[in-house]
Amino acid sequence: MDEYQFSIFDDQKIKEFMEETNLEESELISYISELIIYAKDPNNFNLVYDQGVIELISAHKTINPGIEYLDENYFNNAITIRDIDYKKNPQKMQFIKNVTQDNHNYFLTGSNGIGKTFLVIALANLKYEKTKEKTLYVFWPDFIEKTKNFNNNNGYVINRVKYAKSLIIDDLGQESVSQWSRDDILNSVIAFRLSKNLDTYITSNYNYDELRELYTLKKIEAKKARSIISKIAGLCNFYALEGEDLRNR
Repeated sequence: MDEYQFSIFDDQKIKEFMEETNLEESELISYISELIIYAKDPNNFNLVYDQGVIELISAHKTINPGIEYLDENYFNNAITIRDIDYKKNPQKMQFIKNVTQDNHNYFLTGSNGIGKTFLVIALANLKYEKTKEKTLYVFWPDFIEKTKNFNNNNGYVINRVKYAKSLIIDDLGQESVSQWSRDDILNSVIAFRLSKNLDTYITSNYNYDELRELYTLKKIEAKKARSIISKIAGLCNFYALEGEDLRNR
């Protein structure tokens, strides 16, 4: 056990949780990331122990019920299909019709600020209304950075993303790209989800050709980059949006 884990178990809130649940440190090792988040922000999160499983639950009402998070809540406002600016951008309504009618995975690209994330959250909430199935939201640049710091809990966190029944990967390509983030994380997640045909929704500012170039770190690695993009293309239907940058309004 490293020094950082010892400091977590010295936290007063964690000690109280252990007393309430009669759990030992050895039983909590696989939940280090949840303990860290709770210890840093106990006012916004609760630790819940139920039938041998520990969950980190937001202390606030979920305003986007179709979304669950790895850690912090990224969205402070409710987002629904009714909020989409489809009258100004009919392309968005066509996209919504396509993905809801066929219920397929999608890769959504387009320039900065046109509302890609807004769209996928609205669709996740719509899906929840129909199926009561939540979608795990992962802001990919943050996720890559955090996996560098999860230490012994890395496998657990990465597996949550790999095995999620329904997953949003937001802003793919904006992460700090390395051989590790590309091969050990992205390729691992995409290959597994393709093999299991799990519901996967990806947004990116880049199209497939641009991502292929981005992930070619060295000329000799072009085959690896092509392989990853080929898997994404096999997993998701491709859509490209055009429109104004809504952030500049």
